[in-house]
Amino acid sequence: MSNPTKKKPMPTLELFNIAECAAILGVSRKLVSNWIRSGALPAIRLGPGQRLLRVRRQDLEAFIDQGRTAHTQTPDEE
Repeated sequence: MSNPTKKKPMPTLELFNIAECAAILGVSRKLVSNWIRSGALPAIRLGPGQRLLRVRRQDLEAFIDQGRTAHTQTPDEE
């Protein structure tokens, strides 16, 4: 029998900031910000005033799987 007082471990959330996403995707931070702003790459807001943007690992993986990173950068994003 399982112990009813034993707590299950909390699932870990793997979150990436814009710079980390840019490094993983091999693109500029500005391009990642544009994808988030347009809704192409889902992000969540955290912290006081909800100013911190973070991308969940599963959302980043789905973004990659959809081939969204194939978009080319415009000259002002290079």
